[in-house]
Amino acid sequence: FGAMTVRLFILQSHYRSESNFTWDNIAAADNRLRRWCDIASLRWQTNDTLVNDDHKDTDHDVNGVLLAAPHAALEALSNDLNTPEALVAFEQAFDAIEASPIEHIQNSTLSQLIAAADTLLGLGLAAATPDIDDEYKAMILAREQARSNKDWAQSDRIRDELDAAGIHIRDTPHRTIWSWS
Repeated sequence: FGAMTVRLFILQSHYRSESNFTWDNIAAADNRLRRWCDIASLRWQTNDTLVNDDHKDTDHDVNGVLLAAPHAALEALSNDLNTPEALVAFEQAFDAIEASPIEHIQNSTLSQLIAAADTLLGLGLAAATPDIDDEYKAMILAREQARSNKDWAQSDRIRDELDAAGIHIRDTPHRTIWSWS
């Protein structure tokens, strides 16, 4: 487990209350951090859609939640350094992201959310999730083409190559999403 996992574990409890240190609780913090890093990786993929940010509604659904989350987290931190409540604000925003098609998520709003999480919580999500190279993006497109042609062997081969490079592929109803393994 890394330093950011331990930081997230510590932030899960209010500073005035005792923390229950168990390996299961550390593992849960690590799982949460991995999930948040997967979501931070989406900021590179929202640019890869055919819909420009200007055509995505800021006041509707997911983008409104993303805009509100940093303010809610800051308010929680201003209220006796309530870090558990701040985590809930970010967690609700991340839940909204996962429930929405990537085409509806504004890149600028998602990037601001990740920057706010880094600033307020010191997790380093942006630094931990750089963009992938264009060759890997081309491989993902080739894999999507193989899947549409029902060439499962080629699709699996490309997925395995990406996995060996540390890039995890997840197929959603809307498109293929990548994250760092």
